This record gives sequence, C-alpha cells and structure tokens, in this order.
Amino acid sequence: ADHQAGDKHPFFGEWINTQGSYNIYSVPWTGATVPYTGYGGDIPFDFRDQVVGIGYTFLASPTFFNEFRASYSRQDFNTHPDSAGYPDSISDLTQVKSVLAPSKIYVGPYTPTPTFNVVMPGGGSSSTSVFGSPGWANQQVASEAYTILDNVTKIVGRHTIKTGFIYRLEHEGRHISDPSTLVFNGSIADDPSTGLGGGSGLAQFITGAVANSSTGITAQAYASFPYTAFYLQDDYRVTSNLTVNIGARYDISGFWNARNYPESKFCLTCPNSATGLEGKMIYEGDPGFPKGSAIAPANQGDIAPRVNFSWSPFGDRKTVIRGGYNIFYTNATNSYNNVGQGIIPGPNWQSFNNWTGSFYPNHCGELS
Repeated sequence: ADHQAGDKHPFFGEWINTQGSYNIYSVPWTGATVPYTGYGGDIPFDFRDQVVGIGYTFLASPTFFNEFRASYSRQDFNTHPDSAGYPDSISDLTQVKSVLAPSKIYVGPYTPTPTFNVVMPGGGSSSTSVFGSPGWANQQVASEAYTILDNVTKIVGRHTIKTGFIYRLEHEGRHISDPSTLVFNGSIADDPSTGLGGGSGLAQFITGAVANSSTGITAQAYASFPYTAFYLQDDYRVTSNLTVNIGARYDISGFWNARNYPESKFCLTCPNSATGLEGKMIYEGDPGFPKGSAIAPANQGDIAPRVNFSWSPFGDRKTVIRGGYNIFYTNATNSYNNVGQGIIPGPNWQSFNNWTGSFYPNHCGELS
C-alpha cells in the first residue's frame, strides 16, 4: 500500500506471507525399522516466511530529503516429527519399544533411538538395520529480525552527500537430532581373557559386544545477535566526464546473547585456583561475565573505506572506465561450523549417551 500525504510525504507499507509444505518424501511407518535419509536427505517439512515493513520519505526540498524504513521478518522451519513419519521418541512406536526393551538402553524424551550397523564377515559389505528415528532428520528452526534504517541525502553543487545508519536485531533458536549408532564392526577382542581381537562383526553383534555407540541431540538456545552500522559518502562530480565516490562505513557486529542463562565460556586470562595457571570456565554472574551480557564484546574496529570513480575519456561518451577500492565486513560468526548450511550457529549444547567397548562381564548382559 502506498499513500501520498501531500507532495513532500510519501508513505508505504507491505506484508508478505509465504507458507507451504514439502511432502514428496513422506514415508509414514509403524514397524521397528525406518528408512535412513542421512545428513541432507529429503524429509517432509513445513515452512512459513513473513515480512512486514513500513517506509516514509520526507522531501524537504529538491536537494534535501530523508528516507526511513522499518521491518520485521520471521522464518519457521519444522519437520513435525510427531505427524510426518519421523517421531523422536520410541514411546509412540510399540514395536521399536519392545525390541529395545531387553537392551536396557536409556532413551529419554528428546533422545533419538539407536541405529544398529552390522558389518558382515569377510569385509567389503555390511547389513544395516535401523531402529527408531534417523539422525539429522527431526529439526525445528525459527529465526526473526527487527530492522530500522535511515538515510539522509543533501545535494550541494557538484556534491551529493549521503549519510545514514542501520540497526538489526536477529533472534534464532533450533533443535536437531544427532545420528545415533550402535556399531558392531569386529574391532573388539573376541577373547576377553587374552585381549586378542578382530573377527566377525556379525559374531560381535550376536554376543552383544558393542564397539562404539552414541545417542544425542544438538540444540541452540533462543539467542539474539545485534548489528549496527553507520556510513558517510560523497559523490563528487569533478568534471562533466569524471565522477568520484569517496566514503566510509563503520560496522559493529555483536556476538550472541542467549535468553536462557547461565551461559558459560572459557576465559583465557582468568586465574584458575585449581591449577595455579590462567584459564578456566566462567559462568554468567561471575566476575568478568555480567549476567545478561553477550558471550563476548563486539568488535568495534571495523571501519571500511571506499574510493571509486567513473570516467568517460572520449567526448562521444561511448566509453566509460570504472574502478575502485572498497573494504567490506560481515558477521563472520555465521561461518562457524556451518559452511553451506545457511544457519546462525550461536550457543549450542549437546546431550550424548555413549557406550564404548562393552565386551566385558559387567556390560555384556545389558546388550545381549
């Protein structure tokens, strides 16, 4: 919607709403096994994207005007494990529950059930039987951003001077199921009394000797990421055929601040009474980590100069030569452990249950 309140006051407002479902790989199941899609596999999910924005331009004169914008955006992504065929808990799957009950494996309400990999004798081939929900499949992600910006333009002779700022506050939280495994690969000793080993993975499975196993989840607390930037530039028309642009931008990218505390971090310079050296874990509320503060101070040294030109060397103006030197900064934390994944990492916590080398009398009975 656009509205003109007189010659000097144009307004606009917008709302964009996009939602849908991806169900091409929907595979409901009720038995003790389930297809494993793997990391990046096709899974059914729902999504919804919304953007709300307003804008106002004040035309004080033909050579002086101000542009203001404000917006809110939100994106939701949900695999809906309870209804799309990938439940996170075995409590909804009676066959899986009955199969795993004798093993006494702990399965909490947010812990995906395990995957059994059985390596066949002779090597080179394997038989995989998957119990419960597959890893990396069930996930819920929600992110949103509040943005305000303002630009001021003033024309003075051959100079077009622009200045302004932007402030954006991002929020995001997510939950994803890690892969869960019980591995029988023949690597554990066949004879516990001698410790000599190797052998058949199938025999290892029959005896209940687990080589390696884990179950777990990864979750990100609902966190905020502030960003602020200011800029100043001058488009200077030196001659009729040469224009120079000179300016600078100042970026301040803040680190995350989780809504649920206490957060923790490792302080490299804090004295550790247990070791007598520098370096220890500190928590929100400890000296040097005020409650409610970000995990680390924002970098305040990102000043980005820009110098550019446009030159028409010939009178017919059919040839234009352009060049420039610019420095740009971005929020580099977006690349931590997430290259190509398009998600903000933020503060993560993981919960794992591990069993390692259970071919021992006090562990054998649990898995046999």
